[in-house]
Amino acid sequence: MNYLLVGHSSFYVREGWIQKGIKYIKKNNKENVFSKSNIDAIDELGIGSVMVLALKFWLTVLDLIEKDKKIYITKREIEFILEKDPYFQNNNTLWLLHIYIMERDNKDEMLLLWELALGSKKLNSFSTIQLKNQLYIFLKEHELKFSEKSIKDSINVFVKMYYQEKEEKLDAENNMYSPFTRLKYLEKNNENEYRFRNVMAKEISEYLAYFLINRILLEKENKQIAIKDAYERFDRIIRMRHYEFEKLLIKLENKGCISIDRAGGLSNVILKEKLSEKEIITRMLESE
Repeated sequence: MNYLLVGHSSFYVREGWIQKGIKYIKKNNKENVFSKSNIDAIDELGIGSVMVLALKFWLTVLDLIEKDKKIYITKREIEFILEKDPYFQNNNTLWLLHIYIMERDNKDEMLLLWELALGSKKLNSFSTIQLKNQLYIFLKEHELKFSEKSIKDSINVFVKMYYQEKEEKLDAENNMYSPFTRLKYLEKNNENEYRFRNVMAKEISEYLAYFLINRILLEKENKQIAIKDAYERFDRIIRMRHYEFEKLLIKLENKGCISIDRAGGLSNVILKEKLSEKEIITRMLESE
């Protein structure tokens, strides 16, 4: 298992970085494209040499690039996404990218902080100290070693990816904030504890639920999945009450995308309409 924790150089993903990175890779995909000594990358991307390394980390974390032999290629239909929503103005685009982080194509990769703070549900709410302690436990159990500074910086970067302090003003000109803060997904209380809030069904497209259900069925080569199992997989990525998740399923059912087998006390989701990822993205961005 490859555990992803460091490589961000203390920089959280910034507004515009993803678009810049994908555009640059389409023109310059050699294996040294993210080298700190690549002057062309520094000039064209308009960021410092250390930030170039951080950009590589974030494109990897977001599961948007991979190395094929000695060149980098894009994946997960990110080029199509950028055609449809180049500035990520639709929050559903950001939710989909967030799903990409947690639902990696490479099952041998794990993002440690995402898994501990969001995926495992060991921490319904957490302070940075609590998260650090959980990380220490995990590292010890798996005989992994990272420096104290790396751990501290990684937790700080993880939080700033999703949360912006109220007193911090958005600086669109200098792109000093993460686009994911627009989701307001991570909240902080008066005790300086963070929690990922429960999202309402009306906030997101039902096609995000379709995307994940379709992915699960492809993995398992099944034709149907229990609502309970689909909900648990969805909730570990996007926190949501069960009844809110069922609202998404009802929308999909009304549109003829799925059917729900309720016979004999069953509650199984069956895909009725097979959509490609591009079709899912198109409908997701068109849904209200």
